[in-house]
Amino acid sequence: MSLAGRELILGVTGSIAAYKAVYLLRELTRLGAAVTVCLSEHAREFVGPLTFRTLSGRPVLTNLFDPQSPDAVEHVALAERADAIVVAPATANLLAKAAHGLADDFLTTLLLAARGPVVIAPAMDGGMWEHPAVVANVATLRARGVAVLEPDAGALASGLSGKGRFPEPDAIVEAIRRALTPVRDLAGERLLVTAGPTREPVDPVRYLSNRSSGRMGYGLAAADPRQALADALGALGATLRHHRDLGTTELGLEGQYLLGPDEALRAQEQALQGCRKCKLCEGRTTIVFGAGSPRAEFVVIGEGPGADEDAQGLPFVGRAGQLLTKMLESPGVGFTRDEAYVSNTVKCRPPGNRNPEAEELAACAPVLAAQLAALQPKVILALGSVAAQSLLGTKEAIGRLRGRVHPYGSAVLIPTFHPAFLLRNPGQEYKRMAWEDLKLARREYDQRRTR
Repeated sequence: MSLAGRELILGVTGSIAAYKAVYLLRELTRLGAAVTVCLSEHAREFVGPLTFRTLSGRPVLTNLFDPQSPDAVEHVALAERADAIVVAPATANLLAKAAHGLADDFLTTLLLAARGPVVIAPAMDGGMWEHPAVVANVATLRARGVAVLEPDAGALASGLSGKGRFPEPDAIVEAIRRALTPVRDLAGERLLVTAGPTREPVDPVRYLSNRSSGRMGYGLAAADPRQALADALGALGATLRHHRDLGTTELGLEGQYLLGPDEALRAQEQALQGCRKCKLCEGRTTIVFGAGSPRAEFVVIGEGPGADEDAQGLPFVGRAGQLLTKMLESPGVGFTRDEAYVSNTVKCRPPGNRNPEAEELAACAPVLAAQLAALQPKVILALGSVAAQSLLGTKEAIGRLRGRVHPYGSAVLIPTFHPAFLLRNPGQEYKRMAWEDLKLARREYDQRRTR
């Protein structure tokens, strides 16, 4: 559902998660909403008003008694014009003020004057969400019809781990949509959604099953049933129309179109065995196809296998691979190798660990394209100039490509320095830039991931 024509007020309070409100604002405006941002005094300590003004195209509300602001004395009119008020992030302090009707700044005054729905996305440190006072305040707000989202669990800014992380922007947008379209035509109806693998008994010991994760069923259960079913049927219809347009009149219950990512990747790897499409086959020990989760939405692409990779048949297992693992797991990045898929632009080791040549890259390009088509990643991290230039079709240097988000089909591609380069050039500036690139990849991944 588009938010075109919707008038929203985005309140931001003094949480370390205030920077994530920038991404939320960008998504709301992308969906067509007109957004006025209101910053609390402490929020301005984390993110300045200029950032929000630039993205929203509107003045930012900060001071209720600012004589230079014509909106300062129109807080009631602003609240009445708004289709919804969203507070993201909301601190425990804001929850307490809202629950008890305090109005000592612009944002809390707007909340008291609100006539439309209110959506609150809390963010706070470990233990605070479970504190009896916070629990009581949340219960009070929900009893009044305020949509207070559950914070996510995980690592927190203080180093603690628990429930208190800022919800994902997609979850907040979905909550806003539900608040703006409170359709109740299924009220009173009970829907049963099955999820996960099925099991058909063969005998008292054995059974036939499948590897279904159940995620689609869980998504249907959590989403708006009508919209979720419409999306699922729309995808099925698009698939059938595609085969119809190709002249297909019957679809058998087998074939490439039915393969999951893991099955497709296995089939591709098997088909590649014995490949002799370029001269790299002459000196290889093994074909290093790729490794990692077949359902990964984060994919890492390097340049080519080294000696250790050629011997073991796995990508990034040598010194560069060890550094890659540390980079992915570093603070502020937080990826693991298990949740990523790692491969290279070429699948055989170039002699002497030289860079792959143009014809070698061209020979392997269809293989890499098929891998990415099976994986359908949201974010691709390109390691080194060869990988970045090959994927983006450019000759631009890695120093100019890095630090930016490049569109790549339905995904985005983020180039950075190759770990082997960082091992040869241990300067802190290069490491800092690589860390910034990985944090950028993490932010893009958090915004885009669906699985």
